[in-house]
Amino acid sequence: MTVPVKISPLLRLLLTGLLIAAGGSLARASDATDAVAKGNEAIARRDVDAAIASFSTAIQLNPKDPAALYYRGMAYDMKGDTARSIVDFSASIALNPGSPVTYIVRGVAYAKIGDTAPAFDDANAAIKLDPHNAAALCLRGGLYEQKDDHGRALADFTASLQTDPDYYFSYLGRASLYQNQGDYALANQDLEQVLRLSPNSEDALNGLAWNLATAPDPAFRNGARALRYAMKVCELTKWKNAGYIDTLAAVYAEIGDFEEAVKTQKKAVALLGAGERGDELRDHLKLFEQNLPFHEAAKTKAK
Repeated sequence: MTVPVKISPLLRLLLTGLLIAAGGSLARASDATDAVAKGNEAIARRDVDAAIASFSTAIQLNPKDPAALYYRGMAYDMKGDTARSIVDFSASIALNPGSPVTYIVRGVAYAKIGDTAPAFDDANAAIKLDPHNAAALCLRGGLYEQKDDHGRALADFTASLQTDPDYYFSYLGRASLYQNQGDYALANQDLEQVLRLSPNSEDALNGLAWNLATAPDPAFRNGARALRYAMKVCELTKWKNAGYIDTLAAVYAEIGDFEEAVKTQKKAVALLGAGERGDELRDHLKLFEQNLPFHEAAKTKAK
């Protein structure tokens, strides 16, 4: 029996992105049947229950339609019912084993519940069917990162980008690896590329702001630039994300505005409440109250 494991923040980020990308196909699906078309319309208006009902009707009318099963699986995932999404993806694969995207979304679903062994199997199956599939390579890269196999993770993210230079989820994954290895120059380069491709990417805006404010080497810090990114991501998320507000507070501390840093950090702490992350944010607050900025500890740069 496979024991689910806790997934890393990087893998969680990539899984969300991969499913968003795959979910875009729902609104463009073929209207081979009225029921499938109605399901697509329901997805477009974010009525997941109506979509599931419509796709279920399509499956009743044609139980051997792999597309309807795939779409219903995606709808179940949108609803948060990962177990049912896996059942539908598996049924779709049984009917159409040559579809890389279905292996990818099932692999994502397995990884979301921490069941990484079958997630790896599905990523590898998709790559075997389509060796140049950027999403499959990105998924496997995230799974390798989960195993702390950073070399193979980096190779997969890079291969994904060689296949599709605009696949920005792989830039996000690779940036995180670079940062964890102490290479802020390459990390920031990849995050800036994400913003060229997706100017409102919350992860890239926050990541750049954080690096520019907290990098251990002052050569990579730039408070003025960091402030623009941090303010933008807080405004985009309507000041409801404690982590992004924490970043903004760190930026204020970096530019020496400790009064604003303390005020902003108190907002982050109030939003997050108790828990491990809350303790981290309270530690940042203590620093700012002492007129001290927060900087990451130096990391060993990858060779």
